[in-house]
Amino acid sequence: MADMIEVGRFAKLDIENLVEEVQNFSKRERDRLLSSSLRLVMHHLLNWVYQLQKRSINWVGTIQREFKNIAMYFEDNPNLKCYLNDLWINKMYGVDCDDAFGETGLKFS
Repeated sequence: MADMIEVGRFAKLDIENLVEEVQNFSKRERDRLLSSSLRLVMHHLLNWVYQLQKRSINWVGTIQREFKNIAMYFEDNPNLKCYLNDLWINKMYGVDCDDAFGETGLKFS
């Protein structure tokens, strides 16, 4: 398909398939960006709560920066707010707890 676009053979394109590819790419990109920012925030918040002795101003900076990134992402894509539901957040939280446990040896609940 990319080769047809490259040479300008637009009439030969499978438009339905192309639309599906673009939609899937959009979902993957959304998941990647949003997941990355949310996981980073959750990870640092878990560290903040459970590792009092290791608190760092850098954690605060990262949390603030990623909250701004999330807000800007939603500002640019307001329809994505519907994906920020309890099921998705709980999934990300579970992954983050596992990651944080692996790094710290602490048990998160």
